[in-house]
Amino acid sequence: MLCRITDQLMSDPVVLSSGNTYERAAIEKHFKVNGAIDPMTRENITAEPVPNRYLKEATEHFLKQNPWAYNYIEGADNLDM
Repeated sequence: MLCRITDQLMSDPVVLSSGNTYERAAIEKHFKVNGAIDPMTRENITAEPVPNRYLKEATEHFLKQNPWAYNYIEGADNLDM
């Protein structure tokens, strides 16, 4: 459920032709800077990113069951929540 670029929960996950999933905004920024290359595999991406609806639904379900995750701040001491 975490984007491999941002390390954050994905709200708009998309899957690439390589099979990897990223947050849409993060992969679009990556493409603008580096070209159409998967940041994990370095494969050329030949098709437009496709919404990963299954992962989006799984993330939404997780957040409903774990509302504390909305308040998670990367790097903070979150053990007191």
